Amino acid sequence: MNSNSLISKPTYVTKFLHTDQTYAEQFQELTVSLIAGNIALWRPGLARAVHNGADTLIVDPMTHAFTYQGYLNKKTYTELPYCPPAPLTATTLLASPEELMEFTRAVLRFQVDQGAGILVAPYFYTRDIDDARLAANIRFVASAAELHTEIGDSLPLYAWACIGSSILLSPSQTTEVARVYQAMPVDGYLVTAENFDDRYVNEQSLMGLSRFMLDLTEGKDVVVCSIAAFGQVLTALGANGFSAGIGWLETFREVSLKPGEASFAGDRVHRAHYYYIPELLSYVHPDDLRTIFDEQTGSETMRKYYACDCEVCNGGLPEEAEDKKRHFMLRRHQEMAELAELELADRPGHMRNRLQLALELSNILEEEALVRIPAEHFVRWIAILDRLAPPSSRDVDDGLGPDEIQDIIQQTREDLSGQGSS
Repeated sequence: MNSNSLISKPTYVTKFLHTDQTYAEQFQELTVSLIAGNIALWRPGLARAVHNGADTLIVDPMTHAFTYQGYLNKKTYTELPYCPPAPLTATTLLASPEELMEFTRAVLRFQVDQGAGILVAPYFYTRDIDDARLAANIRFVASAAELHTEIGDSLPLYAWACIGSSILLSPSQTTEVARVYQAMPVDGYLVTAENFDDRYVNEQSLMGLSRFMLDLTEGKDVVVCSIAAFGQVLTALGANGFSAGIGWLETFREVSLKPGEASFAGDRVHRAHYYYIPELLSYVHPDDLRTIFDEQTGSETMRKYYACDCEVCNGGLPEEAEDKKRHFMLRRHQEMAELAELELADRPGHMRNRLQLALELSNILEEEALVRIPAEHFVRWIAILDRLAPPSSRDVDDGLGPDEIQDIIQQTREDLSGQGSS
């Protein structure tokens, strides 16, 4: 970790979307927030609220979109002051150092104008180690470092490593790409892995991202982006933070940058209507939620110990999507605050116990309410913690006996929900 870090404790870096004006205005004491540059330009009132509500603002310049045709069909992109008239290629930029420098200067100036507290060098998505865009990323960071004294030299400079999933499947590629980024003259990194749905990727991909993160943390900040609850595992292992939207939007896919490509259909029930249960580290479908907490046929364990008492729920279940997102914000920031209170060596064990509890609770729900909460991924996450946590933090039980479950439920309920807010 950077000794002068603005993100000194495990942090959930909220990514605000164009629909999030209400939450930006309500949550005004955040450590770090993130907004896409095109949304900041499109929704200036939202951008001001996000800026005013966080100690530090990160503006994602979204430059990875400019190597694809798709941005030309999106007005929010084409109005950006650094938007190119035609898609960029690594070859063209590398052949014209002046053009690359001017593009970088415009990207950095825009972030300063938006009130960013951390500068992000322009970046392209890198599909694999042979992708020429990796060389362009190196030059972008070098140019940003050269411009640093001219533009916001008091602000930390980050590089954004937006990498393909195939890199994570190859230990040699993961090590080599990490080595390239380690050599960059920056204070920290934002990391995004393409098509990385942490519930479904295999253990090899989880390990690849975890090792990539750890390789970058020596003396530098690392924030992992577009990721769900596995981001908490990464912060327990040493990442400064992780970023995602309010209750959803956790997976970056290259297809979203391409025009005319089939996108990923949403759930029949929009994800904003799902309800986050932190003890399960999961979002629950509205129908399943009602079944779980039904007075007659639901889960006695959940009703007795897990009826959320945050200021939104107050022991009940919110019906409106807006309230469910507010509940999510309160509980997610609470989770991170509690992790931050622990010593670094104690965080992996704390996270492992939470995962173990989520496994046990998923079994209880299936028995008591006949509702199945997918939990197989927690086994893979525990394996990552066990392999990468320092030896001193691995002194935890591998299993729980029947008599211990209720004690752990009670203790965890006090630990995770006692405050009721962040």
